[in-house]
Amino acid sequence: MAIVEIWAPPGVWGPYADLRSYTGGSRSYTVSFNTVSGSSTFDAEIEYVDEGGLESVLSVGPTSPHLQ
Repeated sequence: MAIVEIWAPPGVWGPYADLRSYTGGSRSYTVSFNTVSGSSTFDAEIEYVDEGGLESVLSVGPTSPHLQ
């Protein structure tokens, strides 16, 4: 399992991470988002290319969306 850590301060979008090199060619994977600041929530956006084109998933974290 590959782990990529990205940190973003409150109220600011963090840097983008290119996860393609971490999926090992898998067609489905789970991305987990956690917080280090207690019970606060945050927005997490995932964009990826599928057969239909660019897909976007917007989640409220902490969360672990499964992408297929």
